Amino acid sequence: MEEAFKFQVNNQDFTVNCHPGTSLLTLLRQLGWFGVHRGCDRGDCGACTVWVNDIPIHSCIYPAMRIANQSVTTIEGLSENGELAPMQQAFLQGQGFQCGFCTPGMIMSAAKLPFASPEELRLALKGNLCRCTGYQAIIESILPTSPSPSLHLSDRVSPNKTVQQLSQAKHLTPQILCHLVYYILKYCDRLILTLTSAKLTANQPKHSLALLLSSLMQMSPG
Repeated sequence: MEEAFKFQVNNQDFTVNCHPGTSLLTLLRQLGWFGVHRGCDRGDCGACTVWVNDIPIHSCIYPAMRIANQSVTTIEGLSENGELAPMQQAFLQGQGFQCGFCTPGMIMSAAKLPFASPEELRLALKGNLCRCTGYQAIIESILPTSPSPSLHLSDRVSPNKTVQQLSQAKHLTPQILCHLVYYILKYCDRLILTLTSAKLTANQPKHSLALLLSSLMQMSPG
């Protein structure tokens, strides 16, 4: 039996009828809020994260009728007057996304997460899964927005530092290789052009790798 109730979504008033078993995710998408993505439908992936009274929840397992007389915020409601919210801007500047499917949920969770270190941040994000495994870019995007004095930009992976380490190293260490692979994957859409300009050679592999990464950073907006 359907029941009617009132609530707000992004400061807009709604009155709807729905069945008791309807999830908040289904209701929001029926109302046209398609920034709330349907992923696992089991509360595992976090792609459907929204705020209910400013508290992040997984809307796929949240009964729609529980938002009666409550306020819901979706990714569409974060920006004001056409201006991106700080966390949205951070993800854009830090390129904290790949396919983008998990991004709305990541942003909604990240904007409310308490943490005092990168390690705590990674643990706090366990409820949001990235299918592209792009977690490092996500972490780097979130850290600069933290007010914690223990977190500084110098703590982030630095492309310039990686280039310097690669150029000076006698051997390619696992850490340098991991950073190199990360940046190649992060900017893979520019990789073909970069490979052409870097002119990799077999007799100078270490120098060529440094040149590749340096060229990759110069061609990338982030």
